[in-house]
Amino acid sequence: MVRDPVVLAIASIATGATASSSIVTTGLLVFRDLTTRHFDSGSEAAFLFLAITILIAVATSVAITWNLTAQLNDIWRRGVSCALSAMGGIFLIALTAPLDGIGGAATLLAYLVVLLLALAYSAQKARNAT
Repeated sequence: MVRDPVVLAIASIATGATASSSIVTTGLLVFRDLTTRHFDSGSEAAFLFLAITILIAVATSVAITWNLTAQLNDIWRRGVSCALSAMGGIFLIALTAPLDGIGGAATLLAYLVVLLLALAYSAQKARNAT
């Protein structure tokens, strides 16, 4: 039995969203390294890597949220939580490009640390809500 289903849903959404944004931020750091060291700046392989990273991140967001909300009885509530997590992840992912343009790799590393701290906090809250 779930003690607080609303807290569980919100914490699960936050966990999935921050996990997907962490994956993409790490992928963008690797992408920057690939374009400076191994590929030229317009390489199709490097952009393919970034596109695959985004797809994996969104799928991971949905999978994490689906697993954390396993205690909810209604499938549609789990589905809505997964959809909100994917959208939240996309919104957080959209922040990486301006941050990359403003401060480069140092800003992306700081953003990654903030995301990982938020991920740990929200995952703990999701586990405590069950």
